[in-house]
Amino acid sequence: MREILVCGGTGCTSSNSKEIIEKLNEVIKKENIENEVKVIRTGCFRVMCKRSCSNCKARKHFLCSC
Repeated sequence: MREILVCGGTGCTSSNSKEIIEKLNEVIKKENIENEVKVIRTGCFRVMCKRSCSNCKARKHFLCSC
């Protein structure tokens, strides 16, 4: 199963991460891939984001609002 990790830290929450999670879950359900993909709200990725958001994007399973 693939996991999509979405930051749920304060900054990301104020940048609409909750709505992003909801939309991702809608698309996953619409595409009928609930058994293949799971969205997980995490704590802050600050360490990851400080290294560079390109790191987040390159992994293709991180979503942050840097």
